[in-house]
Amino acid sequence: MRSMSLSLALTAGLLGVFSGSHPLMAQQATQESGELSVVVAELVEPLFLNWRNAYQQNHPLFRVNHRSTMNSVTVKAFIEGQTPIAPCAKEMSEAEVAAFTAKWGYPPTRIAVAMDALVALVNKNNPIKEIKIEQLDAIFSTTRLQGWPKDVETWGDLGLTSGNWASRPIERWGHPEGSGTRNFFKEVVELGGRGKSDTKRGSDIMAMIESLMANQAAIGYGSISQTYSELKAIPLISKGGKNAVEASQTAVADGSYPLGRVLYFYINKPTRKPLDPAIKSFMTFVLSREGQRLVPASGFVSIPENLASMGLRRLEN
Repeated sequence: MRSMSLSLALTAGLLGVFSGSHPLMAQQATQESGELSVVVAELVEPLFLNWRNAYQQNHPLFRVNHRSTMNSVTVKAFIEGQTPIAPCAKEMSEAEVAAFTAKWGYPPTRIAVAMDALVALVNKNNPIKEIKIEQLDAIFSTTRLQGWPKDVETWGDLGLTSGNWASRPIERWGHPEGSGTRNFFKEVVELGGRGKSDTKRGSDIMAMIESLMANQAAIGYGSISQTYSELKAIPLISKGGKNAVEASQTAVADGSYPLGRVLYFYINKPTRKPLDPAIKSFMTFVLSREGQRLVPASGFVSIPENLASMGLRRLEN
């Protein structure tokens, strides 16, 4: 798991000293100096860093201590007050929102910042051309709640017949415990069903990526941002559909790709109280046209302007 730490010093009028039992007290009292610590879900860390670095070019005093970790750890830190912003790989659950609200007396402020897609990933030399979402479920789960009639264990079960592909076993790779992408996959592909116990998992996402690069018979899943040059995302056929859709920027943006999703930053903002000016200024940049132009460089998809406008209004309310 990657971790990085950079110093933060904000002059008067930006952030106050973190004091008391919760670091977020800095949001209510501005003092002469302070330090902002942010816990980031590792999937969105590259995007967060691109925004931070670009923002710092015009705001050189803006410095952030950050660490990247699993999405579940990010959300837990946010609920406990260890981070005023939670850049997440998955939407907070109802239980997580309820836990935050119970602790702070108001709900978290949710801001859409980018679009993403869940993709089935294989080695670029794997000959598979398309896959049904029902088949993807049958590869990874024992319950097959999407409705595929039989288990899928070999590449021949998916229609590959050339060479030894018909009998070649599928090597399944999943995400580590606590991964937001793993939870999203379980919800939208497995429909909450029971995953196969022998699915391989590493300590971080790179274990899966490296295995897919080295093994043509391996399959995994991930974000559209993780479709590296040695891998390919399999075009996906929605349940009951006939035509496979590639996970292109256009298909994700217009909603034609079946497993698109929105990525959110959550902010601890007390109801009817102004947001800390440093956080507000940074988030305004994230939602600006300049900020959104940086999204594709990190492998994600920019949000529509009307969604960005909604986010800006939430920063004010």
